[in-house]
Amino acid sequence: MLLDTSLYFKTFLILISELGILFGFTYWVIHSANQAYKNNTSFMGVTFRPAVNMKNQLDLVPSDSQKTAMIFSWLTFSLVVSGIAVTIISSAGLNVLVGIAFMTINAISIGIILGFIMLEMDENDGMRAIYTVMMVTVVAALIGTFSGINFANRTLAIILFVGLLMSISFNIARVSKNFARKTTRNWAIFGSCLFVLYLIFDFNMLLKLSERTNDWNTALFMAYSIYLDIINLLLEILDAMGNS
Repeated sequence: MLLDTSLYFKTFLILISELGILFGFTYWVIHSANQAYKNNTSFMGVTFRPAVNMKNQLDLVPSDSQKTAMIFSWLTFSLVVSGIAVTIISSAGLNVLVGIAFMTINAISIGIILGFIMLEMDENDGMRAIYTVMMVTVVAALIGTFSGINFANRTLAIILFVGLLMSISFNIARVSKNFARKTTRNWAIFGSCLFVLYLIFDFNMLLKLSERTNDWNTALFMAYSIYLDIINLLLEILDAMGNS
């Protein structure tokens, strides 16, 4: 029976399903933008103009920044609310199906946002970034699970938390101050390394938790934690790849 499965199975069932939804919507946005361009129409009220990247590949650019900003605003509100809901539900042991529903809303919101982010930069690079993140995630899972090293320890947790605060502080500062591209790229590389370590930490934590507990709320909490690591890693890589 499904309820008798391991914590690993529960966690990966939720994680893979939600990532599938997220990246499915990302692909849908990019594909729909291409169709809108070919048919000379709009998608979600946004039109697209053609450009060519350095590899001579078609690179669509959203031409209505105000409309894109409005879409981002509503979707950001949706993902923040749903993210808070998932955290509360999984931590408090509430109805896990409701938590999964909110996580799905979160995945849809982020998926659409990612699609537009990739269109704003270069969707070709964006897809390559997704493949890179997936490979890194697999490697991190193997290291965190099979290396035999205790990554999920208090010292590393503190180091990662401090690094996270530093990264958040820099990104807040970017709102009001312009930094040189080299500086932002270096911070993006720092953020990428940070979330790779978070992935290893969380996979190792999953290993430890699987030895003493096995319930759907824990699986939801760990799936959402790893899910956030993956999304943040992808965003940092996209930032490092960007030109501005």
